[in-house]
Amino acid sequence: MLKKGIGRIKQILNSNSNSMAKENYKTADLVQGVASLWLVALMLVYFSNKEAFSQVFILSLIVLSMIFVLAMLVRKRRFNDIFEGAENKDLLEKLKQMKPDKFEDFIAVLFRRLGYQTHRVGDSDDSGVDVTAKKDDTIHYIQGKKHKGSKVTLSDIRSFYNRVADNPTSGRSIFITTNIFTTEARDFAKGKSIEIIDSAKLTELIKQAANNEEVPEIENKQCPRCCK
Repeated sequence: MLKKGIGRIKQILNSNSNSMAKENYKTADLVQGVASLWLVALMLVYFSNKEAFSQVFILSLIVLSMIFVLAMLVRKRRFNDIFEGAENKDLLEKLKQMKPDKFEDFIAVLFRRLGYQTHRVGDSDDSGVDVTAKKDDTIHYIQGKKHKGSKVTLSDIRSFYNRVADNPTSGRSIFITTNIFTTEARDFAKGKSIEIIDSAKLTELIKQAANNEEVPEIENKQCPRCCK
């Protein structure tokens, strides 16, 4: 148990490619690893010094509680600088400076503030879906593109739409960018169940969500292609 706990913690801490979904799973694994080490340590203390066991047990509970509370506070304040600066002129520039995976993480948080239960799909998905957002038992599929200078083209929109359009359980397909869409891309989206959100509309959504609390996150592993 001790070896397994140490191995799991090392594997988590040495990884550098973190999407939100991966971070969530790693957090769960980290908790399990720490819990394993904690139990082993308590057992060692119990068998070696039973008189000190009660004090060590109480102290460890206090420390673990403090760590848990701190983790929750850090999680609660995720991207708060973006929402608190929703009225700032440099808002879009902050978004454009994000790494692509962090921008996708931000999209998941944004939609939770807008009342959706979201799930960060992760980098392994090949359907083009970065985030699923559930509301009123309907699942919407979102792709986020952090474009600095180039516009989102017809090819980008059509490729994403075609991958998820035939899913009978889906609501809208939502394509979000920090830039704008070409005229051809906008024309393609008209009359279809795809919503395009450019920099101006994204800014408005951020302002709308700025004072809202996040709804609980969900673990939704439904595949956009096979609906399973």
